[in-house]
Amino acid sequence: MQRSRRRVAVATTFLACSSFLFSQNSNPEACPRPAIGSLLTSPPELRSVDGALTARLSFRTSLDPIGQPRYCYIDADGRLAPTLRVHPGDLITLKLKNDLPVAAPLAPSHPLPTPNPCGPGGPAHLTADSTNLHFHGLSIPPACHQDESLNTLVRPPDSAFEYQFRIPATQTPGLYWYHPHIHGSSEAQVLGGASGALIVEESETTAAEPKREAGKKTGKGTGAAGAETRRSHPKESPATKDATTNPLHQLLPERIFVIRDQQPAPDAERGHPAKDLSVNFVTVPYPSYPRAILRTRPSRREFWRVLNACADTYLDLGVLVSGRYRQLGLVAFDGVPLARGPGHVDGIFWQNDIPIPPGGRAEFVLDTPAEHVDAELLTLGVDTSPPNDEDNPRTRTATSTTPVPENDDANPPRQLVKIIASPDADETPTQATVPELTATSDLARVQPVRERRFYFSEEVIDPQHPATSTVYYITEQGAKPAAFHLATAPNVTVHSGDVEDWIIENRSQESHAFHVHQLHFLTLQRDGAATQEAYLRDTIDVPYWDGTSPHFPSVKLRMDFRDPNIVGKIPYHCHVLQHSDGGMMGVIEVKPKLQKSLRDQQSKSNGR
Repeated sequence: MQRSRRRVAVATTFLACSSFLFSQNSNPEACPRPAIGSLLTSPPELRSVDGALTARLSFRTSLDPIGQPRYCYIDADGRLAPTLRVHPGDLITLKLKNDLPVAAPLAPSHPLPTPNPCGPGGPAHLTADSTNLHFHGLSIPPACHQDESLNTLVRPPDSAFEYQFRIPATQTPGLYWYHPHIHGSSEAQVLGGASGALIVEESETTAAEPKREAGKKTGKGTGAAGAETRRSHPKESPATKDATTNPLHQLLPERIFVIRDQQPAPDAERGHPAKDLSVNFVTVPYPSYPRAILRTRPSRREFWRVLNACADTYLDLGVLVSGRYRQLGLVAFDGVPLARGPGHVDGIFWQNDIPIPPGGRAEFVLDTPAEHVDAELLTLGVDTSPPNDEDNPRTRTATSTTPVPENDDANPPRQLVKIIASPDADETPTQATVPELTATSDLARVQPVRERRFYFSEEVIDPQHPATSTVYYITEQGAKPAAFHLATAPNVTVHSGDVEDWIIENRSQESHAFHVHQLHFLTLQRDGAATQEAYLRDTIDVPYWDGTSPHFPSVKLRMDFRDPNIVGKIPYHCHVLQHSDGGMMGVIEVKPKLQKSLRDQQSKSNGR
């Protein structure tokens, strides 16, 4: 069947074109990239010192060799997209200077309050040169100059905008990230490469404690952490793992991989993946997929942290060694260690592949290949919408309210990194502590104050011109679907201290990645059946509806609003940024905690 790429919604197309136009006048060297096939290195780092990290980031743009816009963060020393390494309790001060060329204002369809509540003052209207920062996964206040992404607009004429916040003492050590979250142009800026990793390390007191002795590992590992995407590959038999020491809470060589997507060549033929991919900015383009090169020492255990910083692309990572899948020892998702449970070997999940939705992160251990053994990192094919045959009208059943997507996520298997194991590899990676698994979150035992049901849906406004009229919705059951607008009142109101169960259905024919700012949630069910995913996440895939089943794919999530740090307005949205830019977003207003008497009355009114 012939697949074609999805066309983009009106607002997204307009903003992307605006970005392209003003980037034509930018410095071509403003956002440098390594050559195709380059040796992989971890991103440069900025580390906190004595409980503080202060940095200046310049937001820039340029054009790549085929005329596509790039975006990037450059620090004061000229380093590209530095990883921020911090500890719980650290004070972070980031000064963001928007160095994009000035663009003309957009049509006044996205006004903000005047004056801008989170800017330098004066009239505030969304412009194609606006940007801001979101600190994905951190439980910091949704307040101005901290992690407020709805009203914060940083424009080129403005002086450097200061973000200042403290990493919560309760923040779980792990992998997080930063990226722009400017409604309407998030996809364009993230596609252009605007993103960076943020690692919360153990507190310095904890890190200084003696490491426990490692036990010996025996046998083969099986188990899964909950596959969440439909894959276009047969399940492989587990690869045999060499006996080695238990990695938990040990110092291991650390690798950081930031995988980004980008627009392909404009003249790419049919069948081209929707987006090309890069690893630490080393592009791996269609159709030959010239792999980035990783040199490492043979037959040793390493700790890999992988960020899916793609705007729209799902990943399903595997490592092939001599043509067989090497088992990967998953220890954390979305910055949070997995919970102890059945299916573990040495306390971790061993599995052949790790699916990661856009915005998600995975941290795992693996054993490098022996010398002179072929090995590679790849992403397996991911099905994110039903196949369509454009030449067969019987497969195209779109209506004005239920469009058949044209597979914007055409996402075949593809190679990413060639792994060369050599005893003389001249690399000295950071040594990092592998997180220990946790007990099952207490969230599983908390009585929710209410249950809500939401659903993803899409609408083609003009069936004759679906290329430019798709609108995306996330709607609470009983409400009328409406695309998100910056002037829209909050869709959901809760109180600090609440715990709620949310059922998220997918009533569209493409996958969506549910994400909520400021908090993590617990997955309770998939498609109505209890799961064994007793660990917290902040981004989760909801697979596509096949168009005929009487039941929609769904997840049931326990949402935790108990952190007093997160009072304010919090976005929730699909982290396929094309979809959130196109309207698939809402806002939760977390109000101050209710008094006990009022809470009891509320619980009774909700039948609890």
